[in-house]
Amino acid sequence: MTHTRRDGSCAQGNAVAESRHASQTVPVTMHPDQLEVTVDTAADLVAAQFPEWRSLAIRPVTSYGTVNVLFRLGEELVLRFPVERGETHRKRAWLEAEADAARRLLGRVPVPTPEPLALGEPGRGYPLPWAVYRWLPGDDAGSRWCRGLL
Repeated sequence: MTHTRRDGSCAQGNAVAESRHASQTVPVTMHPDQLEVTVDTAADLVAAQFPEWRSLAIRPVTSYGTVNVLFRLGEELVLRFPVERGETHRKRAWLEAEADAARRLLGRVPVPTPEPLALGEPGRGYPLPWAVYRWLPGDDAGSRWCRGLL
């Protein structure tokens, strides 16, 4: 399936990974019956639930994770959308538990910890709660800085 993004480019598949070349997209399906999350869906949810952020650009993020699709929201934020279907109250409890754990770690460990900022609700085009965190710049755990450790 092909989706047209708000910036006019196209994306294919259930989840879209940002690549080094803006014209390339990579479809990523990790789970049977995986939820589809597009840039347009993310933008609609942000505009409806967090109008203060509606003018910020949204772009997909390359991720080695398997349970969330990530989108940058402006330069400071990241949106996390669970892709596995499930009961709304269970997904909300999972997201709340993650946010609580992240808050407890903030400033207590020697590595940067993502700061949870908001919890989005199900809405048009997406049936589950989702999360907004502060973006942490740098390399993720799957990148070159730790490959030598394995």
